[in-house]
Amino acid sequence: MEMTLNRTMFDGQCTEGSLSIGGQFQCYTLELPNKDGKPGSCIPQGRYRVVLAPSPKFESSPDPWVQQYAGQMPHLEDIPGRSLIMIHWGNDAGNTEGCILVGKDQSLDYIDSSRAAFMDLYEEIQADASNGDCWITVVGGATVSDAAAA
Repeated sequence: MEMTLNRTMFDGQCTEGSLSIGGQFQCYTLELPNKDGKPGSCIPQGRYRVVLAPSPKFESSPDPWVQQYAGQMPHLEDIPGRSLIMIHWGNDAGNTEGCILVGKDQSLDYIDSSRAAFMDLYEEIQADASNGDCWITVVGGATVSDAAAA
């Protein structure tokens, strides 16, 4: 499966965009601000494999809803200088340390209905990510060379 994250808005608070699967809109996205692609910034542009793997952060959550996904979270692999980068729920830049947040509704520096968007997206990627055939292409913002040079 091929997903595309098209970033559409950059400001000092966050980076916003939309995620599509096979060219069809799936959900809105929100990441950290666009700086240099290093930690503290949105991830660099590029194509990344998405795999399902445990999340140490979410495995420690007492929330039963979170626990159902914590052992098999969508992770982006091989981002230069980054690790544990996932696609997950959240509403604003305070809910991410570098991951891609998803939501069904969008306003300035905020996405909403995030858990519903995550559940829908998870259904789409679960089988393909489990067999290693799930990819995301990130368009717009910092490049890999920016991250490597900084």
